[in-house]
Amino acid sequence: MNVTTTLDGTTAHIRARGEIDFDTLPLLRAAATALPSQVSDLQWDLSDAPFMDIAGLHLLSSPTISSPHRRTTVTGLGRQPRSAAGGGLRGAPPCWAAIEDQRAAGSLA
Repeated sequence: MNVTTTLDGTTAHIRARGEIDFDTLPLLRAAATALPSQVSDLQWDLSDAPFMDIAGLHLLSSPTISSPHRRTTVTGLGRQPRSAAGGGLRGAPPCWAAIEDQRAAGSLA
């Protein structure tokens, strides 16, 4: 993970290069926490982050890491994997059939 922070007045740009997961999350949080208090706009550039798991959502869902009045935006999000509903998989996973069988039998609400 390589993190670059650029300041322009009250705007900060943090660019992440590499995968975002729980191993790299502390480095990204540290970059945001180290921003000066006068930064009112934070822009995360994820155009060079080919993968982001739930850790990235944790990072982006707490945009007020060091200031409750900071506006956060995200750029460079890539395409997401296709879901079963979107046609990425053929048919439903086998566990779905078992759940539907239990629901039909009345043992699952």
